[in-house]
Amino acid sequence: MKSALVKLLLIVWVLTTLAACQERKNEQPIVVHVFRDRNGPAASWLSEQIGNFQKAKIRTSGGKPIVIATAEPKDYYKTLADLGGGLKPDLVILDSESDAQANQALREESQSASRLCSGQDSCPAFVPSWASGEGREAARALLSFLVSHTRT
Repeated sequence: MKSALVKLLLIVWVLTTLAACQERKNEQPIVVHVFRDRNGPAASWLSEQIGNFQKAKIRTSGGKPIVIATAEPKDYYKTLADLGGGLKPDLVILDSESDAQANQALREESQSASRLCSGQDSCPAFVPSWASGEGREAARALLSFLVSHTRT
């Protein structure tokens, strides 16, 4: 009787484990597209923090994993003009507040920016209004993480 109970519990455990593994394999991650300056004053700090966010394996409220993809243009200043037009990332991280003057969309969107850096290079970051759904939620999770680890 005791061995039958042990076998039954073992079978239930194996089936539960397999079901959990199968469920995770089918999850499509939410990709957060981040615009940033690869040569900016906070570039190395941002790379480190994005890596820390990935290691933390943070998920959306629906349980989907969050993956970060960064857009790091060769010419940061020229690309600023495309933001909000042809280029619509989920999270925008600027080098300084003055960078938002590059176009009208940035000026409007950056009004609610969070500061990721202290000092002259404030590194304003914001989730723009064009980000929506789970992408917006995931971008906000990343922004909250970055704000909680503000660069000094």
